Amino acid sequence: MDTHLLEFNVARNELSQLVGKIRGLGFKEECGQKVMMDEKNALLAHFMRLNRDYCPRLVESSKFNVTLHQTMKIFWADMQILTDELHQFFVFYPEIEHSIEFSQAVGGLYARLAHCVGKQKMIAEMFVSAFESPLYLAKSG
Repeated sequence: MDTHLLEFNVARNELSQLVGKIRGLGFKEECGQKVMMDEKNALLAHFMRLNRDYCPRLVESSKFNVTLHQTMKIFWADMQILTDELHQFFVFYPEIEHSIEFSQAVGGLYARLAHCVGKQKMIAEMFVSAFESPLYLAKSG
């Protein structure tokens, strides 16, 4: 298995745990919002690494499979958009605010993060499946 994929999986698991922690505390509740705000550096670092390190290498690694390669390019573009949304959120809201606007923004961001966890899981599963395919094994073996 590709080392880039293993590194991506470790980072994906860390993000999944963080999003799960926020979900468990309640993203609409102040304690869940506090975790999101306290972990903003970890969230931003995850997506910076994703865009800088993992996605370019995974796009390159996926060239043997046209469908995976196209999916990976779309995924990377979506992660760049989400990274920008995260950055804008934390610039606009450097601290927790007690307002409807803040709660709505947190809810929207949480929904994007939760959806992202699912997308990252799907990408990892697609790579594993592709690496186990006869086409890949024939080309690599």
